[in-house]
Amino acid sequence: MTQQYPVSSTPATYQPTEIQLARAAALRRFNWLFVYVPIVLGTVSILFLLGFMFWQSFAPEQSETSRTLLSGIADVVLILTLMPMMLICALGPLALIGLAAFYYNRRQTQKDAPEPAPPVGKLHLLLWRLDAIVNTAAQKSAELLPKIAQPVIQFNALLAYIESWFKQIRSLFSRNKR
Repeated sequence: MTQQYPVSSTPATYQPTEIQLARAAALRRFNWLFVYVPIVLGTVSILFLLGFMFWQSFAPEQSETSRTLLSGIADVVLILTLMPMMLICALGPLALIGLAAFYYNRRQTQKDAPEPAPPVGKLHLLLWRLDAIVNTAAQKSAELLPKIAQPVIQFNALLAYIESWFKQIRSLFSRNKR
């Protein structure tokens, strides 16, 4: 009689390694240092410029220099505001179309598959799985390559031995002392 083992109907969730979790923490630190902090500093500086413009426009004494400064600051604020708006207006519809196509394709391919709950995003999960596959391939190649290379090295050593043996024999029977 064969024994039947129970099969789980729910797939096991992927457990990331310690190295992958450390990479995720390093990514969060990098994002705070190089993404969020510059955005906050830029926003605060633009708000400071707007406040300075407002204060300068209602100052009791206005000279030609203050009006020129106010006009220059207004131009800078206008340019800094319009450039991102133009990019947002140009990329927004394309991003929505791409997002709709992505969700439609995902819904078609994974209708019945349960959603795993990884600690980070799905892109990280995919990259972690790829990392595990690459690590497995590297371990297997580190295991098998010496076994494959050893006969080749032995054969080359035998050929070198035979060649040096023939050279030694030839030097014994020749008049040249090379």
